[in-house]
Amino acid sequence: MVLISTIFFSTFGIENWKILARIWAVIPVLNGIVFLTSPIYSLHEEGEKGLSIKELCSMKIFWVVMLMMTCAVCGFSVGIMWPGTFSIASASIRGGGTAMFALLALAGDLGCSGGPTLAGFVSSSVRNNLRMGILAAIVFPVLLLMGIQICKKSQEN
Repeated sequence: MVLISTIFFSTFGIENWKILARIWAVIPVLNGIVFLTSPIYSLHEEGEKGLSIKELCSMKIFWVVMLMMTCAVCGFSVGIMWPGTFSIASASIRGGGTAMFALLALAGDLGCSGGPTLAGFVSSSVRNNLRMGILAAIVFPVLLLMGIQICKKSQEN
């Protein structure tokens, strides 16, 4: 998707983003049509009866799960689209804005995976004490605050 979007923008320009969004919107519609026309085989044993669509739609848990799936797909689409947006915005920063953004994104990814990993290792090493693991993970916000202070001091100088 990212490659196709990049080719589209380099060919037709960033100002035509609405056209690309409409093109990408066609794919889920086509998937829905294919799904509606596909045969779905029953998972029930002989003599068992499943839920009808009407019975399924009358269940509250169905709508809760549908809402959760909607939020998940929304988060997924935002996750796909934000790197391109930030990359385009960071291109205006002289001195390698896109490269700096890539390094910052990599650091964020490492922090997001390293924090829970550290908490898990520490808590498992002290007899599965999750409080100690979370206490050890405090090092990440402390490092963030220290980095902010260092940046402030370097700007003052």
